[in-house]
Amino acid sequence: MLLMPGKVIYDGNKEEYVVEDFLGNGAFGYVFKIKLIKDNSFWALKTIPSFASETALHSFLNESQLAMKVVHPHVTKYLYVHDGNTYENLPPYIIMEYANSGTLMSLLEKHKKDNKFLDNKLLHEYFLQLIKGMENINNCLIHRDIKPDNILINDEQLKITDFGLSKVVTDKTRTLTFKGIGHLKYMAPEGWRIDTNTIQMDIYSMGLVFYELATLCFPYNVKNESDVNEWKDVHLFQTPSVPNKINSNLSPLLSNVILKMINKSVSDRFKSWQEIEQQLLKDNSESSNNSTLVNALLNNQLAKDNSEQQAILKKRKEQQEKEDFFKLVAYQFNEAIYLPLKKIIDEFNDKYQNGNIRISDMPKHPQKELNISIKMISNKKIDISLKCIIDEDCYKEVIFNDYGRTIRRTQLNRPTLRGRKVLAWGYIGDISNKGYNILLLEKKDDIYGEWSVLNNRNSGLSNRLREEPFYFDYDEFEEEINHIGSMHIYSTEIQPLNIANLFSLFTFLN
Repeated sequence: MLLMPGKVIYDGNKEEYVVEDFLGNGAFGYVFKIKLIKDNSFWALKTIPSFASETALHSFLNESQLAMKVVHPHVTKYLYVHDGNTYENLPPYIIMEYANSGTLMSLLEKHKKDNKFLDNKLLHEYFLQLIKGMENINNCLIHRDIKPDNILINDEQLKITDFGLSKVVTDKTRTLTFKGIGHLKYMAPEGWRIDTNTIQMDIYSMGLVFYELATLCFPYNVKNESDVNEWKDVHLFQTPSVPNKINSNLSPLLSNVILKMINKSVSDRFKSWQEIEQQLLKDNSESSNNSTLVNALLNNQLAKDNSEQQAILKKRKEQQEKEDFFKLVAYQFNEAIYLPLKKIIDEFNDKYQNGNIRISDMPKHPQKELNISIKMISNKKIDISLKCIIDEDCYKEVIFNDYGRTIRRTQLNRPTLRGRKVLAWGYIGDISNKGYNILLLEKKDDIYGEWSVLNNRNSGLSNRLREEPFYFDYDEFEEEINHIGSMHIYSTEIQPLNIANLFSLFTFLN
């Protein structure tokens, strides 16, 4: 049932409230301003969206009951949760404390528009309010959706809201409620792996809010805010600027607190809100004769830490990109080559009772090189080998003459075939090099690429005949691929991958 202005709703004591105004809506549901009839006090009402299952609704109601136990000046008070059954013809809803000055997001937008930083005294006050509020919430719950939209302002006091949709602190499962994994923009790096929810995840998210308050800008940049992979990439690998490089009024200590809150590594992040508060309070300590020198040292150390963090994250990103690439190639190999071959082998073994063809298992952990062996009934062995091609393996030393001087340079020289980048190459054949080469080539608008098979034969220019068809091993492949399509001692026909043709190899190798 939809709620409209003028509609009467009730709390747990059957007190009557009248719906006054529609305030807005979001991922949570619709928000209304309501008035308690008996004393004309104002409250907020949030409707609960349709749940996918009764289990999800039950989980939410349990968490909301815990949320109602969180009572603190900087946490929105939950008064009553309606389950949708107590009062007929009324939907599920929450009655909560009303905030009269909007959200922290609206405050940030105003300061951005005016291009005016919040003064340090107000920043400290806001930070401490949020720390105290989060400390109380985390005694019961992990919030999981901290963002400026979920921090309300009432009479210049900040109040954290929407924490009733969180996971219970003691819940060690990874099961997600309808709220899912939170807002992508503020999700901790470990949240992208859907790890167990922890206080450190909330600290990271609140650290991003602190960063915005201190600098009036978000620490990470993405081209497309609706792109999940872009958000994942920046949270895992992008290094934010040091806050006091943006807002020179900030102290280096305050900058360091914010950066430690949003450290990618959980072990290097603050462990508790008390730690953050204790560090913040040092920023208000009296100046000494050494303050200028200490601040200069702190700034130098922050710059050094930031540079080191960039280097670490760059290497980590490169490693992650390699691992993702290996997984992609392994997936393609498994789907296009391994499983179709195994299906044929299994069907053969099922119908032939005098022996089996045996194929090894796919590697459990994708690496740069994949190796599969097939043992025929005759005990002859066929090997399938595939090697991923990455840039770091394709740098070659080039020597050229420059007006009598010998110049040596290292440059990237990735193998290509007919203008298409080779993503992986390998072979299927026996120990005598009889068989075919297989290639995974890049394909426009297809991240998985396209398979090709090279059928290599002797040409009329050959002075040393090889048994046909033959494959090039890795040592000669890099050179021979450059001669495909030209006058050469070998003639190569490029064919699309055909499992039946590959399997025919087994017949004459058996």
